Amino acid sequence: MMISRHKLIFVTLVAILVTGVCSTADARHRRPTHHVSTGGLAVDAWGTPIIMKGYGQGQTRIVPRVSTSVTVPPPSAGLPDLPSQQLLQAPAPTYNPPPITTFGDRVTSCIHSFPLNAGLGNNPTTLGPYIGQCAN
Repeated sequence: MMISRHKLIFVTLVAILVTGVCSTADARHRRPTHHVSTGGLAVDAWGTPIIMKGYGQGQTRIVPRVSTSVTVPPPSAGLPDLPSQQLLQAPAPTYNPPPITTFGDRVTSCIHSFPLNAGLGNNPTTLGPYIGQCAN
């Protein structure tokens, strides 16, 4: 008995479809719908802590009303009086330490000065020995 090609394709597609639906339904049933609490810390079924429990569920805070007969003192009541000369003085300048010259900075300056100073006096005429003498 020979099965036609169209019937074989149809049966294969139905089997794939049924397998996919069963695996999806199976996964849907495994998903937890409740939270497990351990040690006072609420966690979900995978053990992840639920730190935002109750957030955004309409929780309201009660704010007490303030009497309108309360007077607020002016803002300058608690500040000490400063002489006007202290207020007019310029602030002390910030301290800028002298720049620190590193070996790399010295080498860079020697490279820049090589075209002008090479071969003068005791200076070597090639770049390598000139930088060694200049930087040290």
